[in-house]
Amino acid sequence: MAWKIGRLLRPASIAIVGASPKPASPGARVLDNLTRCGFGGSIFLVNPGRAELEGRPCVPSIADLPYGIDLAALCIPKSAIADSLQECAARGIGAAVVFASGYAEQDEQGAAEQEIIAGIARHANIALLGPNCLGLINAVDGIPITITASNPPAEIKPGVSVIAQSGAFMSSLRATFELKGIPTSMLVSVGNQAVLGAEDILEYLIADSNTQVITIFAERLREPKRFLELAARARNASKPIVLMHTGKSSQARAAAQSHTGALAGNHAVMSALLSHESVIMVDSLDELADVSALLCRYPSPPTAGVGLVTNSGALRAITFDYCDAVGLDVPALDEATKAALVGRLPAFAVLENPVDLTVQVLQEPNLVGIAGKVLVDDANIGSLVLAVHAGLEAAEYAKHAGPLLADAKKPIAYSVLGEGALVSPELVASLRAGGILLFRSVERALGAVAKATAYGQSLLHPPRRSFAPFHGIRPGHGVKSGVKTLMEFEGKRWLSAHGVPTPRGRLATTLEEARKIAADIGFPVVLKVQSRDLPHKSDVGGVILNITDEASLKRGWHELHENVHKTKADAVIEGVLIEATAPRGIELVLGIRRDPDWGPVLLVGLGGIWIEVLNDVRLMPINLSESAIAAELGKLRGAKILQGARGRTSSDIHAVAKIAAQLGHLAAACPEISEIDLNPVVVYGEGALVLDALVVLDENGAGTERINT
Repeated sequence: MAWKIGRLLRPASIAIVGASPKPASPGARVLDNLTRCGFGGSIFLVNPGRAELEGRPCVPSIADLPYGIDLAALCIPKSAIADSLQECAARGIGAAVVFASGYAEQDEQGAAEQEIIAGIARHANIALLGPNCLGLINAVDGIPITITASNPPAEIKPGVSVIAQSGAFMSSLRATFELKGIPTSMLVSVGNQAVLGAEDILEYLIADSNTQVITIFAERLREPKRFLELAARARNASKPIVLMHTGKSSQARAAAQSHTGALAGNHAVMSALLSHESVIMVDSLDELADVSALLCRYPSPPTAGVGLVTNSGALRAITFDYCDAVGLDVPALDEATKAALVGRLPAFAVLENPVDLTVQVLQEPNLVGIAGKVLVDDANIGSLVLAVHAGLEAAEYAKHAGPLLADAKKPIAYSVLGEGALVSPELVASLRAGGILLFRSVERALGAVAKATAYGQSLLHPPRRSFAPFHGIRPGHGVKSGVKTLMEFEGKRWLSAHGVPTPRGRLATTLEEARKIAADIGFPVVLKVQSRDLPHKSDVGGVILNITDEASLKRGWHELHENVHKTKADAVIEGVLIEATAPRGIELVLGIRRDPDWGPVLLVGLGGIWIEVLNDVRLMPINLSESAIAAELGKLRGAKILQGARGRTSSDIHAVAKIAAQLGHLAAACPEISEIDLNPVVVYGEGALVLDALVVLDENGAGTERINT
C-alpha cells in the first residue's frame, strides 16, 4: 500500500462525499479549506439531493464519480461508511479519510465495525486514514483535508511535519509552530489507525524533502519493531524524530485504550530502545513543540554545552542546578572568549559562563547581543540562551541582539523571565528577523537545548556492533523437552560453555558425590538445592552457606533436605549444586528480557537485594558494544560505588560489560530465550562472577539444535 500513501498525502483529485451547503458541516468545512488554501487539483462533490454547490456540480453517488480519483473525504455518518468504502473500491479510488468516530475507541461493537471497514480498505488496497481522526493538512501543496478551519501558511518552505493520534493535538501543535514562526509541512491525524498507522506516515516523511523534523504524538505504536527500523533510517538521514508517547502510568494506559482503542506497550523498554536510535523522547506538549522548533530552526544539532547570558545574578545558580538535573553541560569559557568579553563588557560584569551583565545592561542594551556573539563563537559552546528580565527593555535587548546573531549556526534561545509579562510585537519581530526562538521561561529554553544537545551527541556514537557468527548449543540442550525454566546448574552450564564466568561447581545427587566435588574444588563451598519446583531456593532454606570442611558439609547436606521437606514435601529434588564460595564484591544484576512488542532488551544495574529497593537499572539494545555498555553502567545512580567511592578499589566495569555483551549475543542467536536473569553478578577490582542464573525459555521449551548465526 506504500505507493498509495502518496495519493492520500498529495492527491491530484479529491471527492468530498457528503458535500453540504451547511457552513458547520464536515463536507462544507473540507470544501472551504481546499478553496481557501488554493488547491489546484480537481474537486468532485457527492450529494444525492443537489445538482450543484458553490457553483460546482454535484453527483448523486460515489458510483457516478469518474474512475480513479486519488482521495475520497468521507464527510458522512458512521452508518454510511462501510457501504461508501465499497463504492470507493468499485470506482478505483486510491485513498480515503474517515472522520467518523464511535469505533474501537468506544466499545467492542465499535471495534468489530472498525475491523469491517479496515477489511474493505485492505482488500481494495485503499490507503485509509482514521477513523476517529481529524484528517490531514499538506501545507506545502495547499491540501487541507480536515474539518477544522485551515488557512494557507504565511510562508511555504520545508519545516516540521506532525503525526498525531489526537486530532486536537495536531491542531494545537500547528498553532504553536505558527506562533513560533516555524513552518509546518505535513500534519496527519492518524486516529484509530485501522489501516494506516504512524509507521506508514513516518516512512513517507523520512523520504519527504519538505520535512526537516518529524514530530509525533502517540498513544500507541502499532508496529514497534518496524518503528525502530524506521528510526534508524531517520537517524542515518539526519532527520530528527521528536516523540511524545503516553503510557508511563497505569492510568495513562487505561486512558489511551478508551480514547483510541490502543494497548500501550512497555514504556521503559520503548524509551530505552528508541533513545539509542536517536529518537528524542519528551514528556510534555510544550517540550514536544519546543524541541521540534529548535531543531527545525537550527538543523545542525549541538554537541557541546550551553552558554548563557543574563542580567540576573540569581539565574547563574539556577542555571547550574537545572542543567545538572537535565544533563546539560555548562562549560567554562575559552581564555580568548574571556579576553574578548573583558574588552567589551563592564569591569564588574561576571565574565564566566553564565555571563551576568548586571544592571549595566539597562544603560547599554546592546550588551546582550555583544556578549551573546562572543559566546556563540566560543568552540566550547554548542548553544546559547539569552535570559533577560521582562519589561520594555526586553524588546530593546532583542532589537540589538537579533542582527548580531542572525547568521549563527548554533541554536539560540531568547527567554523572557516572567510568564505574565508583556511580550511586545517589536520584540517578536526583532527575534524573527534574527531567526531566534522565543521562550517564556528559562527552564523551557534550557530543557529544549538539553534535548537537542543529547540528540547531537547521540549521532556521534558509532553504529551498533554486528554479531560474529555464533556456533554453540541452544540453552535447552540436554534438557527434557518441554522444559521452560532451567535449573540454576543447567543455566550456568550453558552460560559457562559460552564464556560467561561462573564459580566452579557441579551437581551432586548423593552426600558421597558432594564430598568428592567439594574436595575437588576446595573448601569453602555453598550448597544449593536444584528443583524445578523451587524457583526461589532461599525461601525454602535451600541454600546453605559457610561450608568449610567435611563435617559442616554433612550437616549442611542434611539441613538443606530437611528444610525443603518441611516447606515443600512434594518437591522433586534433582540434586544439590556444590559450588565454590565466591569472594565478596559489589553485586550487580544483568539480564535479558524479550519484550513481546519491542523484542529483546538488555538490563544492567545494581543487584542483590537492592534491585527491588532502588530499581537502579539501565535498559539498552542487545547489540551495544562493550564500551557503550560500560558507558551505560556509568550512568547508574550508584555508579560511584563502582568507581571506587570512599577509598574503595574501582570495579572492573569492562568485565561486566563483556558478560552483558555476550548475553546480547546469546539472545540474538537463541530466539527461544524469553528471559535471562543473572543476580547477583559480583564484580571485583579485576574480573566478575555470575553467582546465580535464571534462564527462561518460551512456550517451545528446550531444544537441542546447534546454532549458526
